[in-house]
Amino acid sequence: MEDGGQPIRTIIFSTWRSGSTFLGDVLNALPGNYYHYEPLMDYGIIQIRGPPDADSALTRLKSLLNCDYTNLYKYIEYATTHNNLLRHNKRLWAHCEADHDICWDREFLNQFCRLFPFQSVKTVRLRLKLAEALLEVKSLNVKVILLIRDPRGTLQSRKHRDWCPGEPDCDQPNYLCSDMVSDYSAAIRLKELYPSRFRALRYEDICLNPYEIAEEVFNFIGITLHPQVITMLVKS
Repeated sequence: MEDGGQPIRTIIFSTWRSGSTFLGDVLNALPGNYYHYEPLMDYGIIQIRGPPDADSALTRLKSLLNCDYTNLYKYIEYATTHNNLLRHNKRLWAHCEADHDICWDREFLNQFCRLFPFQSVKTVRLRLKLAEALLEVKSLNVKVILLIRDPRGTLQSRKHRDWCPGEPDCDQPNYLCSDMVSDYSAAIRLKELYPSRFRALRYEDICLNPYEIAEEVFNFIGITLHPQVITMLVKS
């Protein structure tokens, strides 16, 4: 943990079918990591760019990063019928498989989450300009990674997912490109304001040089690349 016993927190901002699940798994291969996988899943196939959903989404992320599930009634209710929300958190899910009810117990989640020195989040529904509201909270001391991919590859991949066609925020090229322009503008601002706590990555670079990029990511976070992360990359 960092000084004061605070966990090291990292958030991946991306969009559907841009490699975020793989990058999330790379971070989650680190022993001692507690993984908040797609914590905005219940919002549906939408992009959160501002009101009316931005405030509630950011409040949820802040609560999760503080290991405070106390008021996350909607999140927990969704998890009871959508196990994928928690299943990617393999350290938590090992307990859920033995007793599902324990994973809907907010006090258990509060205490269990606080055991871990690292936390990671990956979200594909929140646009980058909203990340500033998290970076400016000094007590969170979060680091943010923007993961981008060639939009042609993203759109082609989305065509093969039954949840995407017919959803404008997912299947319309103009929406995707507009979001990428917005993210680019936000990235310039965040790099100026938080040069040590923000960076952007390209999915294509990860594919070409997975070990090199993984090492860069962990250096950015401030952690040595762990052998278990290397093992995960070998198996991928």
